Amino acid sequence: MKFKSKPIVIDAVRFNSKNDRECLNFCKDAIDPISKKPYLIIPTALGDMECNIGDYIVKISTGNFYPLRSDMFHLLFEETE
Repeated sequence: MKFKSKPIVIDAVRFNSKNDRECLNFCKDAIDPISKKPYLIIPTALGDMECNIGDYIVKISTGNFYPLRSDMFHLLFEETE
């Protein structure tokens, strides 16, 4: 059998190290650790995950947030607005 994913609409923001505030406002539970390497910690249903520069923070229909690498994001989603 073959399966096709259902069309979904998500909210997302791309982390670029200059938009920490925007990302933290988007995902209120995100943590901005004090570190030499710019990244955010995103609490997810699967545990804490690292969001690196260029990654997207995706909010899915359940209200949960997940970091997603840019290449995977563009493979799965296209801009609607």
